[in-house]
Amino acid sequence: MQQGRFVFPDDDPLPDLRRYLVTITNRGRDVAALTRLEPAVAAGVAPSIRLIHLGGPADRVTIRRVRDWAAEIRGSVRGRAYHVELTEFDPLQPVTPPGSSLRRRRAAGRSDGAPLLVGLMGELARHGQHPVPVVRLGPMTERLRTVVVTVAHGAPNGLALAVPLGHRWTTAPEVVADVRTAVERLRVDPGHTDVVLEAPVDQGHRPAPSELATVVRRVREAGPWRNVVLLSSGVPAIVPRPDPERPLLVVPRPDWPLFGQLHLLLGDERPTFGDYGTRHPLRLTWPGTKRANVRYTCETETLVALGPTTRNGVGDGPGYTSLCRTVAGHVLFRGSDHCWGCRMIEAAAGAAGDGIVPALQSTWDTVGLVHHITELTAQLHSL
Repeated sequence: MQQGRFVFPDDDPLPDLRRYLVTITNRGRDVAALTRLEPAVAAGVAPSIRLIHLGGPADRVTIRRVRDWAAEIRGSVRGRAYHVELTEFDPLQPVTPPGSSLRRRRAAGRSDGAPLLVGLMGELARHGQHPVPVVRLGPMTERLRTVVVTVAHGAPNGLALAVPLGHRWTTAPEVVADVRTAVERLRVDPGHTDVVLEAPVDQGHRPAPSELATVVRRVREAGPWRNVVLLSSGVPAIVPRPDPERPLLVVPRPDWPLFGQLHLLLGDERPTFGDYGTRHPLRLTWPGTKRANVRYTCETETLVALGPTTRNGVGDGPGYTSLCRTVAGHVLFRGSDHCWGCRMIEAAAGAAGDGIVPALQSTWDTVGLVHHITELTAQLHSL
């Protein structure tokens, strides 16, 4: 086995253009959605799991914590096709033995402990799972070279390079040049590499379909990549304050019409579709505060029923009943036969008296995400 080559080249996590890549976190509300998907839906989804740690990225991570993360991921992913990303961490941070103090790092020093990425990938490999590690292009790229080479001697089936199409990523040549530089530095095989083009979500910097089509063409011409993915989203983490006279917000989903235009421009050369589910990690430019809400994805928009503010994620149970009735009474509601999320909304909408309605916002986040993934999978199959 040579440096930079992977041992499962045929285990393609995105084998066709109808596969859907959804980027979520390892929070319980997100991974729970993966366990609620119907088998036919789960078969068409490749999750990309962004690992987060409530203790903060500067805290040392123990081997026990890595094992817990790995077990949580294994219990939620219904297949072997998925990505994992250490967005909030230094992947070279060494993991400490169980029982060690989670003291805060003051400076990066030498350690005999395995880097965090290697520890996680090794733990997953021991249980038969080989996810694709995601490397975001930027200052960490050069430092990750040793880690990626080390992981390549384990058993992952490739590597993903996440490329932000932001302010300085304005032309196709710049994108292609940076991807090529990363491939050379990381010493990876383009045939085992997924290139994830992350489109900007700020309305003021959203590229036109023709511009994105040019970027995709140039990237495809630059190498025999295993996959090219377009990752986008139109729904922020926090939405604006509700209008008392309009309890239901209609938030546009510009990512889906944009992808439809790419389908017309590129045909079978279009990228794989990906998004951040029902919540983009950034708040964008939308003012607002955390409120009880139920999010429901439709073809080109998202319905957001907003209620009162929540305290530590706990809202009023009867308040969620009202929000679910608002969604269930909309003409675009799919009905209880659509998915588990729709059944939960319909059941809560019909609750009366002693009817039990979950009061945790995280539960309704899971409900919305299950419906979103089910809806997006169906949309992709309709192309």
